[in-house]
Amino acid sequence: MYSYPLPQEFPITSPFGQRINPVTGKPDFHDGVDLACPANTPVFAFDSGEVVVATKDQFGALWVDIKHNEGGLMTRYVHLNRLDVVRGQTVTKGQQIGLSGNTGQSIGSHLHFGTFVNRVPKNPQPFLNNSNTQFNMYEQVKTEAQKLWNGDLAPDQAKDYINKTWLLRIDEVAIQQADEINALMSASPENLPEAIEKALQSQFYVVRVTALRLKELNEKND
Repeated sequence: MYSYPLPQEFPITSPFGQRINPVTGKPDFHDGVDLACPANTPVFAFDSGEVVVATKDQFGALWVDIKHNEGGLMTRYVHLNRLDVVRGQTVTKGQQIGLSGNTGQSIGSHLHFGTFVNRVPKNPQPFLNNSNTQFNMYEQVKTEAQKLWNGDLAPDQAKDYINKTWLLRIDEVAIQQADEINALMSASPENLPEAIEKALQSQFYVVRVTALRLKELNEKND
């Protein structure tokens, strides 16, 4: 399962393939799809990989290409207002790479999202259909964390949950909150219920850190 490149699903305003270019008014081949999101919407890496392009094109569009680790897949993100990555940087699935915008040849704010297999452009729609939004991952992890706390998960299921949480990204606020939760648990094992509850009420990516810490505590007790 890939990470949807935006926080939630947005309508496709221009599909993959032959079309009339809305800027030039002439027929051309559209090598991706346009997702109609507002300006400055966070844009996420579709999968883990290496940033091979992070630049401004000749028309002023900010864009990013990420070469992924399997299957010859590369993804493209164009018309960004801001770049949060640089060429050569390794990124993880769901990591923020920039903000959407209206730079370059564009008539309105959107994200141009492209998928290439062995450098050949492919219709992104099947790839998007096999992706999950950050919101959906949050709800999934929160549900799994509640099951973990209730004791409803077998050890192998708990391990699978902990692995799933690696899909989630971290920013500065999350790190601060995670530090507070880890400090609470490190002070005394009796604080574990309070720490879990705090994590469940916080941003979803903090659950990841809490789950990993819980795993460490359980391993020490075994």
